[in-house]
Amino acid sequence: MNVIEAIELAREFTPGRGVCGVTFSISQGECFAVLGKNGSGKSTLARLILGLEKPHSGRLSVLGCDKNGGVPHSCLSRIGAALDASIHWEDLSGRQNAYFAARMYGMGHDHAERRLGDLFELAGLGDRALEPVRSYSYGMRRKLSLIQALCHDPDLL
Repeated sequence: MNVIEAIELAREFTPGRGVCGVTFSISQGECFAVLGKNGSGKSTLARLILGLEKPHSGRLSVLGCDKNGGVPHSCLSRIGAALDASIHWEDLSGRQNAYFAARMYGMGHDHAERRLGDLFELAGLGDRALEPVRSYSYGMRRKLSLIQALCHDPDLL
């Protein structure tokens, strides 16, 4: 099964800028990276996959959901993403931020508490989980973003 399939996908901002006629497929269990120089369309491609942008042309399917006509919640809840900018509530603790994300993904209280405890320990943030995010370093904020992306055990990261 293809987890992601793009056929002649395009989202151009100016001619030749953005995603221009990209075709690829990613199978289940495959690790895939997109490399390129500034302005080559990497972030645009990520936004298309997440449904934050709509393609101008071509076809995009993610986890069996057609991304060309909106993004069903059932599809979004199966994706975990940590984008280039960390967005957190500064006055809340890292644990509170992650708990909010877990609950938004539909996780029950007990399951979220167990999973977040494991992830905070794995990320080396267990002893800082209850501190406000404003006291976190850049690296700690990135780790918190990864915890939030992984908390619900997504099918696609």
